Amino acid sequence: MVARNDENFALPADLADAIRQRVGVNGFANATEVLRAAMALLNSSTAASPAELDAMIAVGIKQADAGDVVPASNVLERWRARDASHGGADA
Repeated sequence: MVARNDENFALPADLADAIRQRVGVNGFANATEVLRAAMALLNSSTAASPAELDAMIAVGIKQADAGDVVPASNVLERWRARDASHGGADA
């Protein structure tokens, strides 16, 4: 059983709208589930910090400037193949 701690939070209108838009999408039954998923993502050890994201973007720009790029169609084909091999929707 999940411990329940009822708290109310004031959210900016745009954030509240974004949460409401997610309800009913991807299996979210209510705003609590949306926020729980958002917090899990935020707390994920795989989440990159802003500095790490900046560094990754800088590497990507350097690669693109050097002509080291992959056509988007190739990337999409790889993603679809990977998704299919993992039992994705297109499998």
